[in-house]
Amino acid sequence: EPLFDGPELLTTLQNCKAMDFCYDLEEQMQEVGVDILAMNAEYGPGHVKVTFAPKFGVEAADMTATFRTGTKEIAQEKGL
Repeated sequence: EPLFDGPELLTTLQNCKAMDFCYDLEEQMQEVGVDILAMNAEYGPGHVKVTFAPKFGVEAADMTATFRTGTKEIAQEKGL
């Protein structure tokens, strides 16, 4: 089940439903060098948009792979 439903994007109420996940994601990504700039609810059910600071060259690819893998691991830990 998605953490939230409906078309309300960028709303505080939808963001609050995913807040525990977002706090853990930000904290753990910071520890591995992924600099998250913003997180907010998007249009799709359970869709959270995450933006992070740009990197260049191989560092950008490494950060993207770390982010994708880490996000999936954190979601799995939380049963999402």
